[in-house]
Amino acid sequence: VDINRSVNEEINEKLNVLKITAKYFTEKDLENPKKIVEKFKAIVEENDFQEMGISYSDGTSYLNTGEIINVKDREYFQVSMNGIEHVSYLVDSKLYSKEVNVYSVPVTKDDKVIAVLWASILTEDFYTNLNLEIMNQLGDVYIIDDSGNLICGVETSEYNFFKFIQSDENYKKNNKNLDDMMQDITNLKDNYKVFIY
Repeated sequence: VDINRSVNEEINEKLNVLKITAKYFTEKDLENPKKIVEKFKAIVEENDFQEMGISYSDGTSYLNTGEIINVKDREYFQVSMNGIEHVSYLVDSKLYSKEVNVYSVPVTKDDKVIAVLWASILTEDFYTNLNLEIMNQLGDVYIIDDSGNLICGVETSEYNFFKFIQSDENYKKNNKNLDDMMQDITNLKDNYKVFIY
């Protein structure tokens, strides 16, 4: 099973949906956010999103659910306001007591970012959508970014895999393997390490 390809395909598919949607917003559309969110219903249903929103430069966000929240403090909003597509690591939803991953893309007009379009997916659904057969053969599977932040995986109280390993009393036994793993990730090197936990 090519885990890398499966993860990238899942992420790119969702980002493409947002990019295509964002591309067709006009300035007139953006003046009426309630009209924009009416278009989100079908997109949410077709792509298994939990929610979808349009956020303006102050963070005010209009959601497909009819709710209005502020996401100014969220990393995905800040990154996409700087013109970059983003997929968040695992975060707590502002609306539900569940963990989600958020996809976000900038909405631009005349090369200027004027809003952020984003959609969240329940982390458990993201995990299931990857549909990796290898996951059935392993006990716990975590997908992390290069800083150790948990993108998806089994439930844990720690959102960073490196900190999770370091929090165990056996950390000294794992120190070398964790350092090696971090180096392998930095060098984009396939490998495996055994941790005592």
